[in-house]
Amino acid sequence: MTMTETAPIVPSVEDVSHDGALRKQFLKVQEALQTEIFEREAQIEGVLISALARQHYCELGAPGLGKTFTITRFFARLEDVSTSQFLISRYTTDRHLFGPEDVLALAREGRQRRILTGRLADSRFTLLDELWEGRAVLITTHTALSERVYEQEGVNIPIPLRFGCAYVLSNHLPEDSFEATYDRIPQRFVAKPLREPKNRRAMLKAKATGALLPDPPKLLSDELITLAQQQVANVDVPDLVLGTIDTTANRLAEANITMSDRRLASIVALVQATAWLAGRREADVEDVNVMANVAWHDEEQIKETQKIVFANCNPLWAEVAEMASSIGSLAADVAQAASESDPGRRYNHSQKLRDRVVRATEDLKNLSTKAAQKKANPKVQDKLTECRRVLISCTEQVLAASKSATSQ
Repeated sequence: MTMTETAPIVPSVEDVSHDGALRKQFLKVQEALQTEIFEREAQIEGVLISALARQHYCELGAPGLGKTFTITRFFARLEDVSTSQFLISRYTTDRHLFGPEDVLALAREGRQRRILTGRLADSRFTLLDELWEGRAVLITTHTALSERVYEQEGVNIPIPLRFGCAYVLSNHLPEDSFEATYDRIPQRFVAKPLREPKNRRAMLKAKATGALLPDPPKLLSDELITLAQQQVANVDVPDLVLGTIDTTANRLAEANITMSDRRLASIVALVQATAWLAGRREADVEDVNVMANVAWHDEEQIKETQKIVFANCNPLWAEVAEMASSIGSLAADVAQAASESDPGRRYNHSQKLRDRVVRATEDLKNLSTKAAQKKANPKVQDKLTECRRVLISCTEQVLAASKSATSQ
């Protein structure tokens, strides 16, 4: 869409009343975000699943890796939905998050209350950037996130966050004082720098040409989100799926990866949202893969968590994930070899990497055949497609590095 095109109107509830239309509207949001935010497919899906399941979302990682950008671009697709955004520091107070004191109410009626309009207690979705820095707002934010209420004049007022979620971002894990709050945020992700050169170039080009729309087309309304959440809540979760959640939790505990009962219970809503977004009215064992985003506490546990969850819920997905990890390491080695300044060493490294690329291509071909025979779900196919794309890039870089080395 160009800067001069007219933005489409958000459909009404009547427009999406037929089977699958509402889900397709959420998939449009997912596709739109993926076209402007590279190598963050898991996070983008997680953002939508959190919104659908009304479960909070957390992402950790160094500054400048797209954490905040992903959430704000999601918010930009919403129409008539109350959202808020806060950058929190040690100087942040309740006044910043929940609004100033109502001076008129105090002067006229002697009532001590805050003007909540436009702040956290008035938001269906909120972005809390660097929440762990806000010691002064620890208690009030904890209550808002866990109980979804705000105390006003001694009364706990239900807030719109009951029908949405908080997106919590940070450069680091929380200290002990925030552990209780951290436990109440089921989905967790870690941001990484862009890996593929072509994605880095695409990002730079988009920045240079101003291709990113400051006000993109609105795709979801408050009404549509409510309807989708109702449909998600009605997704059936059979005993087989519940048993898989429990069994997987036990396998994780054996590896010293433990969850509180609260976090374990939150997985049900996330499984329902995952199934709904995949177009299913009944959850499948494969939907339990979402546990890989829930069970871990810190980054050191992620690989083992994924290994156990995928092996327990979908052995084929476990193979694909392992293949993707191996190809990711190969891509990093190829990029390093391509940047080698000495022609002789660049050529030698490229020759060795060429053999690895050939082997990886053959392994990927065999795994793709296996996936086709088993009629693997779209998520597996998408991951295999991504692996092919990375391998093609590796092949091109290896050939280019060899050619440049021999020409010098």
